[in-house]
Amino acid sequence: MADCDATDLAEVERILRRSPRPLAETEPDGRSRSEPDLAGKFTTALGDGLALLYLKLSPNGSADQSGAWVRAMQASLDDLAGEVVVRATKAALRRPMRFHNEVDGVIREEAAKIMASRVMAATRIAKLRDSLVALPAPAGEDDQTGPVALSLATIAAIPDALCRIGVAHGWLTPEQISEARGTVVDGDRSAYVPDEKAA
Repeated sequence: MADCDATDLAEVERILRRSPRPLAETEPDGRSRSEPDLAGKFTTALGDGLALLYLKLSPNGSADQSGAWVRAMQASLDDLAGEVVVRATKAALRRPMRFHNEVDGVIREEAAKIMASRVMAATRIAKLRDSLVALPAPAGEDDQTGPVALSLATIAAIPDALCRIGVAHGWLTPEQISEARGTVVDGDRSAYVPDEKAA
């Protein structure tokens, strides 16, 4: 498996922060850009999901009514990105609704959650990238360079996963991490341990 560095993470963050293009642009009139004679894959998937929603709300509805409603909803929701609106429609199937006019709002709520999760993921990746940049590179070819001099504040800001990597490579010691986080080092029995019975 290839190593991932801060540059790779910056690219992933950029992709997550980029606003996805709406379905109306990526599949104009519901058609595939590469093969205009065919329906676009997201438009088709959206139609399938909407048909299930219609059936859920109107089990006895006619095929004509269902088809007309699905087409109207596809036109209404084509301002959302294809992948996002398809995922949001699947999520809406699990939401309780009583009326057809609730569907648009519920799908948009689910789409907003999906977009918020992208922003959260981008923020976490940015923190990870910054933590990687803060770690000093090992000198030469030898990964085992020994502990490095970092301030306690810097060590405290490094995520646990990166601290474990630092310990495994010998760049950090458990004592440095414990001191930075104000915890007791394993094996240090001089500190009071609440669950330990007095001898």
